[in-house]
Formats: sequence, C-alpha cells, structure tokens
Amino acid sequence: MSTMPGFSPKSLHFLTYNVNGLNTPERRKRLFRELRALRSSVAFLQETHFKTGASPILRDPAFPVGHFSDPYQNKSRGVAILFAKDIPVTVDAVLPDKEGRFLFVKCTIVDVVYTFASIYLPNTNQHRCLASILRRLDSFKSGTLVVAGDFNAPLDPRTDTSAGRSSIPHNVLRHMRRSLDSLQLVDVWRAFHAGERDYTFFSPVHSSYSRLDYVFVQQGMLLNVMDSAIQAQSWSDHCPLLITFSSPLSRPSERQWRLNLTLLQNPAICQDVATCLRNYFSDNERAEVPFPTTWEAHKAVLRGLLISKATALKKESSGKLRELFKEIRDLELLHHSSALPSDYALLASKRRVLNDLLDANIRFAAQRTKCYFALKENKPGRYLAHMLRKRREANYIARIKTSTGTLTSRPDQILEEFRSFYEKLYHMDDGSDRVPSTTEIDAYLTGKLNHNLTPTAMETLDAPIPVEEIKRVITALKTGKCPGPDGLPAEYYKAFPDELLPHLTSLFSRLRDGEQFHPHTLSATISVIGKPGKDVSDVRNYRPISLLNTDLKILSKILADRLAPLLPALIHSDQVGFIPGREARDATTRVLGAIGLARASSTGLLLLSTDAEKAFDRVRWSFMFSVLQRTGVGDSFLHWTKALYNNPTARVRANGALSHDLDIRNGTRQGCP
Repeated sequence: MSTMPGFSPKSLHFLTYNVNGLNTPERRKRLFRELRALRSSVAFLQETHFKTGASPILRDPAFPVGHFSDPYQNKSRGVAILFAKDIPVTVDAVLPDKEGRFLFVKCTIVDVVYTFASIYLPNTNQHRCLASILRRLDSFKSGTLVVAGDFNAPLDPRTDTSAGRSSIPHNVLRHMRRSLDSLQLVDVWRAFHAGERDYTFFSPVHSSYSRLDYVFVQQGMLLNVMDSAIQAQSWSDHCPLLITFSSPLSRPSERQWRLNLTLLQNPAICQDVATCLRNYFSDNERAEVPFPTTWEAHKAVLRGLLISKATALKKESSGKLRELFKEIRDLELLHHSSALPSDYALLASKRRVLNDLLDANIRFAAQRTKCYFALKENKPGRYLAHMLRKRREANYIARIKTSTGTLTSRPDQILEEFRSFYEKLYHMDDGSDRVPSTTEIDAYLTGKLNHNLTPTAMETLDAPIPVEEIKRVITALKTGKCPGPDGLPAEYYKAFPDELLPHLTSLFSRLRDGEQFHPHTLSATISVIGKPGKDVSDVRNYRPISLLNTDLKILSKILADRLAPLLPALIHSDQVGFIPGREARDATTRVLGAIGLARASSTGLLLLSTDAEKAFDRVRWSFMFSVLQRTGVGDSFLHWTKALYNNPTARVRANGALSHDLDIRNGTRQGCP
C-alpha cells in the first residue's frame, strides 16, 4: 500500500477487559485513560452494566465510535466494542444481543474486512451459551475473525488456575473447546505462552487465581499476531489482556506541539521561562537580522525549554505509575504461588495507592476539559451528553468521497482529498482565462465608493501601536482556544507580559515600516468541521476553521478595533452584518416594511435571497487592497494589513493527521479586519 509522506505503518492493538460496571463517571474516566495508555485500537468490553434505554454515553474524543449490547431487564451484563479515533473504520453490520451476552461488529479497516465479537458468558452452562453464540457468529462473520471476552471458565484448569483444578465439570470445558475448534479459533495468549501460568482474575472468597479472559483468532490469522500480554490489574477486578495484530494501517507520524497550560501554574517553570525570554532577546536582538525572524525564532527556543520541562515532569509522573504497575504485577505473580494473606494485603495497599494517583489524574482531566459537574453527577444531563456527542461526531471523519466518486476510509486518501479541495479553493485564479488587472479593478470601482475616511480617521488608523493598546487586546483575548501551528495560546502572552510586550511593540513597528512577518508566523492549520444536516462524505460540506498563531491574531484584533468605529460611516446602511450597532433583525424589519408598503400601494414586489458559496474564501486580495486605498486608508494601515497576506500557508488537519503545506492566494481568515 502506498502512503503519503508523514505516514508510517501501525499495528492494531486488541484489548479485552471485564470492566465490572461503568455507571459512574470516575470508572469511565479510568477506562479511557487505560485504553489510551495501552494504545488500544479496538476495545472489547464486558460487564458494562448498562441497561437498554438508560445507559450513559460511553465515548471519548480518543474513542468516538462505539457499539453496545445492553440487556433489557437489568444492568447485570452488557458488552461493547469501541474503536480508536485513528482507526479508519467503516462499519457494515452490527448484531447485538437483547440479553447483553454478545455483540458482533462487521467492519472494514483499510480495505481489510474484520468481524469482531465481544462475549460475556454466564457462570453456569457456559458451553450451551457459547455454542449458541458461535452458531450465530458463523452465519454472520466474514473476513478476519477476532473473538474476545470473559468466558467465566478456565479452558484448561491444569494451567489456567493456581489450584490446578476447577469446579466446572470437565464435560462443560470439553464442549467449550470443541465449539471453539469448530470455527478454528486459537487461544492467542496460550499460543504465545505455552506452558506458562498466568491469570486474569483473583477470587478472594476461594483465594485462587484463574484465567477467564481470552482473545481468539482463526488459525490462519495467527501469523498476524505479533504479541500477547496480560496487563496489571488496577481498578477492575479483572486484568486487561492486550493483543498486538499486524495491519496495513497508516497513522500520522507528525503531531503539532501545543503548550501544556499546567506548566504555567508551576512558579519555578514560569521563572525559568521569563529568564530564558530576557536572555534570548538580550543576546539576539541585532540589526543585521530582521526582527520578525528574531521574534519567530524565540518560539523555537521557548518550545525546546518547555518540552524539556514537560518531559521531566511527565517522566517523573510516568515513572511513579510504571513502578506501581510493576510492583502490583510482581505482587500478583508472587501471590499466584504463595497465596499468603500478607502478600494479598500488600497487593491491595499498592492498588489503593495506584487508584489514589489515578483519581488525582481524573480530577485534573475534568478541570482541564471543564467538565467539573460530570464528576458531581452519576448521570450528566441529556443536553450536555447531546452536545458532547455532536462535538465528537463533528471532529471524526469516517469516510470521504474521492474525486472519482468512490468512498475511502484510508487516512492518507482522506487527507489528500481535503488538501486538493482547499488548494483549488485558495488558488481560484489558477487556469482562469480572465484575471482582472489592477487597472480594470480601479476602473470598476470608480464612482462606486461614495464614502471616504477623514484625515483625522486616517491618522487614527495609521498611528503607531503603543504597548498599552497591545496589552488591552491581550487582556481581552479569550482563553481555552486552540492555538495556531506555533502551539502558543493566549495564556502564554497573558503569563509573560513584561517579557513579551516590548518586543511585540517592536515587531509591529517594523511591519508598519514595510517589513514582513516570517513565513512561519503566517502559517495556519485548517481544522475541518462538518456542517449539520449535510453529507459528511463530501469535502465541500465541511467548514474550514483557520487556526492562526496568536501574535497574528493580536495584530488583526488591533486593526479590527481601530477600524470598527469607522465602519458605520463607510458602509451603506443596507449592509447590517459585521457592523457595530447593526443587527440582522434590522434587515428583517426593512423587509417587513417593504412588504407592508407594497400591499398598501398595490405595488408588485420581488424578494430575492442568495447565498454565495465560500464567499469569504473567494475574496481576491488585489480587489480588497484597491478598495482600502480608494477609501482613504493610509500607508501604515495598508502595510499592516498586507503583512497579514504576504504569502501565507496552511496545512489541513483531519482526524489528527496533517497534510502537506498549501499556499493561500485568496480569501480572508477568521478575525481579519
């Protein structure tokens, strides 16, 4: 399979987990944290304890696609299958069980057909239930078959239990193995660990271990399995079982750095950053280097410092977690053989320490995502759940229609379709037979602009930008917004005003004199969001949001604030959008007045409503600058505005992947004055 640059091969990670109930937000947070930590691609869950029609939403930005099988009568069972967001899955068919014992999902991942089955067997008559489930699975399956779940029985008590025996009758286990053999299903973990003794469940009542959780693949697919491992038990009473499966899947190998805002809450780190900024500008502000280049380079120096600080903190935190997981796993293996109460007591204490640490991480995650009340309520409100679900669905693109009319789920092809579409959109004059010249534009505008700026207004627009004006704009910037490609959000500029404001003032002064931004400053990330009610397989039905660097937005906001008070005198009263003091209802009132006048005077009336497709994206810059000049805008304001449009570039982001750079040659961006 050919892949785009920036993509690399990836394996699929199948994880099966008896979660012992997910009816509280804390347990759901722990589950998703563990799924992310183990890099799970497909998660097979058992004992979700959801009831049909009364289950909470079990989705996460990292796992936007999930299918469920919940019982009707009670919450005693329930199974689910979740897919990670970087898995381009196309679901073809789903077969749930009204009793919540099994769930089958038939899907396609990068042109390979899979059938996934999550199974939770009862603790009696397991052989009959399994035989019935596998018969239905046999008629449902196609492609590569993966069966996982809690079978509530050790298939070989001699090696799958610490006691070497089981209370389950031998004929039950024999029938279970025979049913599995009928579909040529192989116990993956045992195939990799022949003769070893390891377990996934401990019964305190019987003081014994057993291996109850399994992943099976058909014998012909066993060569695709790369590894199989039982993970440490943490918050559930079962250990998760992880299987690594080779796949022609692609994933983006490049990620955009983004400032971890928690670093700004660390006084020692803030002090180091402030010192670094002072030293950098003191050492590098030289006349022979253009200051816009010096300004942009400071971001790279700062990123290096912050990455090193974040890495050290993460290494310390991850080290504690790894050490705890290792201690817990070692104690589990020790207790397998010793069965001493003292060993189990020590194991329980280590698990409590781990859960306390995980609880702290969950509280931090809730604060970071502003979901505080999700921890305060067992069932968050329907409205919140609806909003979050819509947001996750808007950010996930399952498939896209190619230029040939076929549907693709491959991430590289999805990204290429978006890049190609926006390249054509932002190169509207390429291949055009008729591109108007500046002379033709000026001739067209003659007599059409009836309002001009006064000399006083022009001086206001052209005045140098003082520190106080920059500070006022930075203070008004909203926090919690996605940063541009440099990864530095508004919080960064708010945290270090003394170190940054003088140099921002110097930067804007150089631009006023005709210098240009560094090309990296003008780069952007185009994030695509599907339009509600539209066909989301069509790239035209996505709204492009340009994520700009914050320093660019600061200048744009300053220019927009200066221009806003002058707009009502420049723009006709019929134009009500984007003008201070005017609202959309003004146009509605005018239409109603026209209708009333037409009826009273028996005069014919025509109302015409039009919508220009991609109107802002098709603005021709030569026309825009001609309008500004003829309106009377001075040279300084024009220099600042043109600096925003001096060969900008962008990269499209879809499902977390980034495209190649594309040049922007027309259109305006969000926040442009």
